[in-house]
Amino acid sequence: RAETAEAPPPTIVDGALVAEERELVRAALDTLDALPARDREVIAAILGDDDELRRSLAPATYRKRLERALGRLRTSWRSRHGTL
Repeated sequence: RAETAEAPPPTIVDGALVAEERELVRAALDTLDALPARDREVIAAILGDDDELRRSLAPATYRKRLERALGRLRTSWRSRHGTL
């Protein structure tokens, strides 16, 4: 006897949640755009698993750049949007 696969229930999309998510994404991108290019580069490298930048720097240098870039990102976010 063959089992029949049931179709998954339809996904209910809440328009308010979608709008809120879009607003958060826009806010995050605006905050990233306000950072210096060097900070955006190192943050993009870690998010995209790009090893080229990591290999081009000494490990301690890379970690310190990332730490400083993320610190500036947090500070910029807080100054623009407060804490989450």
